[in-house]
Amino acid sequence: MTYSVLIDSAARSGNIKMAEKWLETMHREGVTPNIVSYSAVIHSCARGEDAERAEYWLSQMIARDVQPNIVSYNAVINACVKNGDVERAEQWLVKAAQVGVQPDVISYNTLISGYSKADKPEMAHVWLNHMDNKGITPSLVSFTTIMQSYSRKRMPREVEAIHSEMRRRRLSLNAKHLVALILAYHKSEQGSLKEVAASFTQWVERKGPLNKWVIQALRYTLGANKADDLCDSLGVNPKALEEQMS
Repeated sequence: MTYSVLIDSAARSGNIKMAEKWLETMHREGVTPNIVSYSAVIHSCARGEDAERAEYWLSQMIARDVQPNIVSYNAVINACVKNGDVERAEQWLVKAAQVGVQPDVISYNTLISGYSKADKPEMAHVWLNHMDNKGITPSLVSFTTIMQSYSRKRMPREVEAIHSEMRRRRLSLNAKHLVALILAYHKSEQGSLKEVAASFTQWVERKGPLNKWVIQALRYTLGANKADDLCDSLGVNPKALEEQMS
């Protein structure tokens, strides 16, 4: 059985210490680990949210002239984000680019997700724009993640702007996106309940998808009676939508 197999087996089982032990054994015996061996350990550290160890092994990899690929860097970026240190993750993305390893959509989406979960959608948006400027097309996940963060901060104007940009790029909007917009208006200083009704009406007229979560968001924001009256005026049956999801 080869060292690579032993390392991979330990890493997959979540036994970081054992995976590291086999990698260190390779070093001691003068056997040069390849990118697969290092990556398995780095990914194991990342899954265990141990950013320091992931960084250590990536640094060891570089020091021993084994060129990391973007998958290796992404594992470290992900470990930093899981530890709540998005700025540190950001540094690794920059380092990858500096040594000629081009970040991919996963690299950027990991940063976007980290900043969005930290309720810093403006920073997430900076990285989305940077990604776009580098010629890497933002995905549905990129836009959805930022949009939900804006929604939690009660910023409906920004959510609407995301909707418009997604339509411009011909990305399909689903019920989740409408829920985010409706909830963004709840107790927001930016908009009014009339705008909630107008947005919902426009969505229905465009034949956008609906589900029970949309109805719940509408009732939460407008109040049950107003929400049901609005649905009735547009020919939307809340009860039928609720039964579809039950």
